[in-house]
Amino acid sequence: MCYSNNQGFNDWYLPSKNELEEIFTHRVLIDSVAFNNGGHLFDDFAPLYPYWSSTESTSTTDFRYSYAVYPSNFTVLRGKILEYKVRAVRSFTINTGIKQVNNREKQIIKIVNIMGQECQKQLNTILLYIYDDGSIEKKMFIK
Repeated sequence: MCYSNNQGFNDWYLPSKNELEEIFTHRVLIDSVAFNNGGHLFDDFAPLYPYWSSTESTSTTDFRYSYAVYPSNFTVLRGKILEYKVRAVRSFTINTGIKQVNNREKQIIKIVNIMGQECQKQLNTILLYIYDDGSIEKKMFIK
C-alpha cells in the first residue's frame, strides 16, 4: 500500500483488487457523492478501460503484473507497462468524540454494509462495526 499526499491528506492509496471491485459495486452512490463535491464520475472517462489495482501477481519470481479491474467487475492480470486509469482512495476512521468511561470491553451493537443496511459478517466485503461506546470500525475479512 503506497500513500501519497494530496489536498492536505497523506492517506491516499491505490485500492486492492477486492476494494476496487467493491467500489464498482457501489459506483452509483460514489458517483453521486463525487459529482456533488466536484469530482469525476466513473463514466467521465472511457468506461471500456480498466482501473489499476494495487494487487500484484502472486508469483514469487515475477512482479511485472498487477490486476486491472473493469467497471463491470471483470478482473484481469496485466503487465504494468500498460496505461490504465487509477482511482485513489483514502483511509478513514470515524471519531465520534465519545470516550470510553470504564475499562469494560466494548460490545458490537450492529454490523452494517457501506449502504447502511444491517447485515451479518461477510467475507470480501467492507463492513462497519458499530459498538456500544459510540465507536465505529471499518473491517474487511479476506478469504
